[in-house]
Amino acid sequence: MTQSAALGTGLNAIASLPVPEDLKAKLSANAPLADAITYGFGDLGLILFLTAFGPRMLRADLKREARELEQKLSGGKGGAGQTLPGARFGFRAYRIDNPTVAGTSIASLEERYAQGRLAVQRLKRGGELLAIEPALKLKPGDSVVVSAQRGTLADFERNVGSEVDDPELLAIPVKVASVVVTSGQVHGKSLAELGSNREMARGVYLESLRRGEVLLPREPWTVVERGDILRVVGVPEDVDRAGEHIGFIDRDVAKTDLAFLAGGICLGVLFGLLKLDIGGLPLGLGTAGSILVVGLLAGWARSRYPVFGSIPEPAQRLLADIGLIVFIAVIGLTAGPHAVEAYQQSGARWFASIFLAGMVVTMTPLVVGLVVARWVLGMNPMMVVGGLAGAQTCTPGLNALREASGSNVGVLAYTVPYAIGNILITIWGPVVVAIMHAIRG
Repeated sequence: MTQSAALGTGLNAIASLPVPEDLKAKLSANAPLADAITYGFGDLGLILFLTAFGPRMLRADLKREARELEQKLSGGKGGAGQTLPGARFGFRAYRIDNPTVAGTSIASLEERYAQGRLAVQRLKRGGELLAIEPALKLKPGDSVVVSAQRGTLADFERNVGSEVDDPELLAIPVKVASVVVTSGQVHGKSLAELGSNREMARGVYLESLRRGEVLLPREPWTVVERGDILRVVGVPEDVDRAGEHIGFIDRDVAKTDLAFLAGGICLGVLFGLLKLDIGGLPLGLGTAGSILVVGLLAGWARSRYPVFGSIPEPAQRLLADIGLIVFIAVIGLTAGPHAVEAYQQSGARWFASIFLAGMVVTMTPLVVGLVVARWVLGMNPMMVVGGLAGAQTCTPGLNALREASGSNVGVLAYTVPYAIGNILITIWGPVVVAIMHAIRG
């Protein structure tokens, strides 16, 4: 979609050039044709560079580099620690059989198994459910329901008591919620630090962590930032408590704020009418570029004040897919007739020259960026290739990098260049047109 916005801004800039109308028509026809010729290598070339050529230039094994970086980020603990992630958690009921456990408080029991994030959810004594209080003492024969990571549950059964099947006791409601990070006390903290905050994280488990459209690794060293979306699961009271600490719980994740969407489009169209006259050449973002910039600003505003602008992920994917399909279809309809005419007049050599030019434009910034990032800035190889994927705003490239490295750690370097690249690529359309017009003049 960024490529469509860049092409749109470029076409708007061409339409504003002080040149004859027949030349404008020719340039406007050549632009989508060149885009169609180079479109495939734009993604394929980047994927090959990130997964094959780039690692060879760096003399790096992506899987080994990913493991070493994860180890470094985790402080050498190999992912251990008191963290929010709960990919394999569960609820179980046990009877207190071990006499050494009887007499201890609920808070002490939870502290003993804090590594597995254990929380006592219910306690039955003599057929009566008791209110859970940290200072409440356990007695022999008590039945408790605990939530924890599954490895901890097996250890709990060996050391505390046998598992019991009590449908009434286990009838615990579970809530899943998407929480947007807005709290300054959470922003900048790692998952390990958040997990160690028992007041916030007790009984809450993390299903996913998303920044924009990108899933982040659920590792102890992953740092949470404002606007990130944590999908958490637990009993309703625990989830609501965690939501108050973290930020804002999106209550209706299936609702699309159409007024917000339409308002953003209208505002983008209005901004697209604005142009700056530089050296007699009008420059502007155009409709596509202005809508993208408004969307970026609106997304930032929603991350700060998440009470408006809800657009669920399935709706976002639908809009993106439809937009991309329409974009490609329009390019085909626009470039098709001109492509036949151009082939008849210039032959296959002209098409090959455009394709080779596209290869140069694709690969040159990747090679330069890799050299500067690795040998000037001294960045880790995984951060280098992850950042290059983000700078090229290429999600397929990031997915290929995940498969090649067997890790999600490259995402950490992807998000910031991705946001900056979206803006620069869009703005660059009229700039390129202005430069080429100046050279031609």
